[in-house]
Amino acid sequence: MNSHLLLTISLVCLILGCQPSNQELKTAAREAMGSSDFDKAISYLDQAIANDQQDEEALNMRGVSKLEKGQYGQAAKDFTAALNANSRDYRYFYNRGNALLEMSDLQGALNDYDEAILLKADVTDLYINRGNVFYRVEQYEQAAADFRYALQLDDKNAFTYFNLAKTQFLLDKFEEAIANLKTSIQFNSNYAPAFFWLGLAQLQVDNREEGCLTLQTAQRMGHGDAKDAIEENCGN
Repeated sequence: MNSHLLLTISLVCLILGCQPSNQELKTAAREAMGSSDFDKAISYLDQAIANDQQDEEALNMRGVSKLEKGQYGQAAKDFTAALNANSRDYRYFYNRGNALLEMSDLQGALNDYDEAILLKADVTDLYINRGNVFYRVEQYEQAAADFRYALQLDDKNAFTYFNLAKTQFLLDKFEEAIANLKTSIQFNSNYAPAFFWLGLAQLQVDNREEGCLTLQTAQRMGHGDAKDAIEENCGN
């Protein structure tokens, strides 16, 4: 249902004393979200939730809309309300975890990703996001384990190879990092940070010539730290 049809229904309902159903409101909200009109989506979802405060789908959708608008605290409240209505849907934990991550509540985000994985163990993004939290709190072994499992689920994600490689670099596993950075570049050859980290890893295994060439590539691609790394490691 498009917004024009919903407006027509609303006008008819105003005359006849009826109101759009929650399903109609959510359909219109979903269309607005697809067009990135999150204010309009929220207005429809406000109506749906006013009709039924336990409508978990409407609560989750409103939370997603608020998350997209950067209203992280309000989004988290909507996801919590959705969980209160149904604590068995992994998406509500996942979405609240994303909101908490944006609020730098790393432990809260980690707890929610854990719960989501218990409910749905085959969703790649759950492991990627939890791995990123582990990385931020410097639990690199756990981060690497999550990134490796994410690659078992989707072995063509350039950024997962990149994240795993960064973690391996910090664990002094430079050869493994080099292999994964090269794979990342195969899937996305325009990502300057992958070349930058690859150059650093090559320097760590005493491959100075190749490392410096790779850093030069990163510099040409606009990586902000490549120039300093070249000056520090690649001078005569």
